[in-house]
Formats: sequence, C-alpha cells, structure tokens
Amino acid sequence: MAAGGDEVRRSILLTMAFAVGWFVVENVFGHAISQQISLYQVVWTRYAVHLLLVALVWRKERFWQTDRPIYQLVRSALMLIMPLSFIDAIATGAPPMRIWAGFWVAPVLIVLFGWLLNRERATVLSLALACFGSAAAILVVGARPATGLTPLLLTFGMAGSFAAYIAMTRSLRTERVGSNLFYTAVVPFVALSFFMPFVWVTPDLKSLGAMAGIGGVGLFTLWILDRAAAAAPVRFGAPVVTILAAIPALLLLGLGATPLSMKLLAGLVVICAVVAVSFMRSRAPTPA
Repeated sequence: MAAGGDEVRRSILLTMAFAVGWFVVENVFGHAISQQISLYQVVWTRYAVHLLLVALVWRKERFWQTDRPIYQLVRSALMLIMPLSFIDAIATGAPPMRIWAGFWVAPVLIVLFGWLLNRERATVLSLALACFGSAAAILVVGARPATGLTPLLLTFGMAGSFAAYIAMTRSLRTERVGSNLFYTAVVPFVALSFFMPFVWVTPDLKSLGAMAGIGGVGLFTLWILDRAAAAAPVRFGAPVVTILAAIPALLLLGLGATPLSMKLLAGLVVICAVVAVSFMRSRAPTPA
C-alpha cells in the first residue's frame, strides 16, 4: 500500500497547522490565565471542556463506542503522562526552556514509534530529517536539555509520550474521529478529578475564559493531529513538528524582543530546510 503525494502533503500541512494550534494553546491562552492556578487544574479544565465539546459536536454519533477500548485508554494515558512529566520536571527545579530543549528529541521518537507500533518503515531520509529538525529546534530554544537523572527522565517521558500518542493515533485511523477524541480526554480527566478538591481555585472570568480557550482550541488542534496521522505515515510529518519551536522565536525577532544570534539563525534556517525537503519528498508515492 502506498502513501500518495497528495496524502503526504496533506499530512505535512496538517501537522504544521497542529503546531500553530499548539502555540496558540500554550502561548496565547496559557499566558492569559491571570490567577495563580495549579497546572493540574488547568489540565483538568482543558479536558473537561474537551469532553463537553465532543459530546456536543458528535452528539448524533455513539462517540463512546470503539473496537479497541484498551488501546484507546492506553493512548489516553499518554495525554496524562505528558503534562505530568512537565509539571514534575518543573517541580525538580529544571528551567522550562531546558525541559523544552530536551523535549525536542520527539521528532526522532515519532519516526521510531511509527516503525515499532505501525510497522511503517523508518527510512534513512526520515531519520535524517527528524535528527536535523530536533537539533535545529534545540538551537532555536537556546538552552541545553535539563541535566540530572530525574529531570532528564521526566523530559524524555514528555517527549516519548507525545511521540507514542501520535504513532498510536495513526493506528486508530479506522476508528471514528469522535471516538478517538473522546478517549483522548478520558484518562486525564478521570485521574485528575480525584485531585481537584485539594488544588481547586475558583477562577475569575478571565482565567475561566482562558482555560476554556485552551480546551476548545486544544480539541481542534488534536482533531487536526488525528487527520494528519490518518493521511500518511507519521514519519512524513514528524520533522515539521519543529516549527512549533520556530514560531515564538520568529515572533520575538519580529518584535525586537530578542537578538538574532548565529545559533538562532542556524536553527531557523535548518527548520525551513527540513520543511522544504519534507514537501519535496512528497512528489512521488512512497511505500508505507
């Protein structure tokens, strides 16, 4: 079975749109929360809104039905592991930028998990593009990965859970989209519900609106990711996820809030090159 050029290009474009959506969730709505609210509450509220919207949008479908319930729940657990890994890494004293620097091994892991879970071959070009993209994203972040065993393991847990989620989403491409999105939120919502009485802070309207925005845009972003994974093997979109690192850097440069260093310039150029080569390789059908 072959992945045609149109499917590959659609997957790449959708992956880029996913990265833009993630930037909006993290840097627009995330920064709009005006109170000292626990990140656990933010994540719980995000998935509460997510589930509510799934129930509204897919109300005419039996979105809770799936042929692979255990697989769905395991994949859903990854959406709990990822934010908890970040929160716990912060709790160890690791600076956020160093956590994100370590996270950018994710493109390489996406390619590898696509091979391990879906038997979609990891070509030399796929691995090379993912490696170049990962290195470029770390340059753009401008920090070294967190050191120390615990922060390092948590950082890799964040990257690994994200990569495995994408590969498992590819495995579920024959399932209903509503079902995939419903189960994505089940484990994080249920697990964090037990902790809400201990961390709950009643949000003001601005913070509530920001958290609702995280849930709504987050759902749309995950829908985009679901469609990207369904369109083509995940090795094609993996390298272009790194534009998530480039977007804030470009905005800060445009606003004059950060100087243009050689490392930053090199990272941005390599990310652009990775995206360009990814599109060029989609011209011919590629065996899955």
